[in-house]
Amino acid sequence: PNTTFTPGWSGFTADWFSPRIPQWEEFIKPLYAGKPCRWLELGSYEGRSAIWALDNILTNAVCSIHCVDIWAGKYEENFDNNIAARDDSYKVHKHKSDVEKFLMDYRLTSYGDPFDVVYVDADHQAKSALTDAALAWPLLKPGGFLIFDDYPWQHPETDPDRHRKLGPQKGI
Repeated sequence: PNTTFTPGWSGFTADWFSPRIPQWEEFIKPLYAGKPCRWLELGSYEGRSAIWALDNILTNAVCSIHCVDIWAGKYEENFDNNIAARDDSYKVHKHKSDVEKFLMDYRLTSYGDPFDVVYVDADHQAKSALTDAALAWPLLKPGGFLIFDDYPWQHPETDPDRHRKLGPQKGI
């Protein structure tokens, strides 16, 4: 339940999603907009991409989106507030979990039908991107889409361990 809703809330602290919109509009929206669709988002942060999908693709009343994140502090509160402010928040299934654990549990318990789309945008390391993809692949419907985010992403110069970490590109 969205117990931290703040009336009138509308906002995000960052926008890393908007540059992806043209590709999603070109490749994903024509296939799924307005049709029944099950969506899985691995790494939801404050909900910006989930909200865009709700507004532009998951418009059919029977659509659903499962949002998985380890959320911490204000980012979980922001996600909750951003989703709770919507009339279609019933379509959002929030899973506060490590992505790998969620995917393993989902495979074992089977919450329902496979997904039409899986969006991988969680941990920004090669190993995690590869693991998330491998565990999510069997959860896709035949002909479904596995979307990766952050292909060119590199660990920032301020990260003291950046030379030991591989960005998601190698895992993808």
